[in-house]
Amino acid sequence: MCKKCLSTVLMSVFIAAVFISGCTQPAEKPAADKPVEESQKQVPGKPPRIEFETRVHDFGSIGPGTRNTCGFNFKNTGQGNLHIKRVTKTCGCTPFSLEKKNYAPGESGTLKVSYHASSRPGNAQKRLTMYTNDPDNERVRLTIKAKIVRKVSCKPERITLSLRKENVDCPDITLKSLDGEPFSVKSFQATGGAVTADIDPQKEGKQFVITPKVDVEKLSRVSSGTIEIGITHPELKEVKIFLDTVKEFKLNPPRIVYLKAEPGKTINRKVWVLNNYDESFEVESVSGEKGIMKVVGQKDIGNNRYEISVDITAPEKEGTSRIFRDTLIIKLKSGKVLEVPCTGFYSAN
Repeated sequence: MCKKCLSTVLMSVFIAAVFISGCTQPAEKPAADKPVEESQKQVPGKPPRIEFETRVHDFGSIGPGTRNTCGFNFKNTGQGNLHIKRVTKTCGCTPFSLEKKNYAPGESGTLKVSYHASSRPGNAQKRLTMYTNDPDNERVRLTIKAKIVRKVSCKPERITLSLRKENVDCPDITLKSLDGEPFSVKSFQATGGAVTADIDPQKEGKQFVITPKVDVEKLSRVSSGTIEIGITHPELKEVKIFLDTVKEFKLNPPRIVYLKAEPGKTINRKVWVLNNYDESFEVESVSGEKGIMKVVGQKDIGNNRYEISVDITAPEKEGTSRIFRDTLIIKLKSGKVLEVPCTGFYSAN
């Protein structure tokens, strides 16, 4: 072989060697996983083990609306580090706290739980769930039980008031301790200030009879509400009485809803006005506030009732809005004004 040919062959072998060497370099090592905290590591054959003194706490009989606390004590009886991943609850009435999340073998802890009892008597049960790295107890259910019992009785529990009777026919309110604990009445307030009462916050006893005073003018502006009586009983801080007023007029329906509306499409609806006190009345005028609702008929149908027929025409859409509104305004000759709101929802098309 000539020297020129030999040089060419050697050069080719050298280039090939360099190419192969470049293609067979070791690949980059993958990035290391995020280090696991020592307290969360599980050693093979040495798992953590969570044990509770009890998984159910029964408060027994408690008063409505009271705040109660308890603790679920646990211990890591295993050989590995115990990690509490998270705790969940069924409702906002059971807030909880945990001092820390990691527990060494033999270490103990407590899940502290608060329970705000419902205002309604009856049996109650709430659950919490603790998630751990214990392979045999990855999810632990904890239960709170209670029997909510009235500690103070209240009669009546609901009051319906008439605007036409003396003191609107409001009865006396009787509060009585059911467990023998004395208490005081420290406050009395009603929706809209429509009902008041004279109380002596310094007086203590096991039974009180309260005589309410009604402001008829304020009451006429309240269709429904509550009377809230603050007391100092150790297991009940407030007594609530539902309050209803027999309004002078009833509207049927009290509001109109127009579903699947299309611009320009008209529907007809009827509205009836009824006097709850069986008193006669006269209608002066009826109209739609925005013109979407138009009165097409109205008449006195007897028995102190009035019928109104309205056509509702869906207007053109405004931008991307899918809702339109109007109000039917009914003016009586007595000066009283009644309103029936209307809400329309355009079709999705």
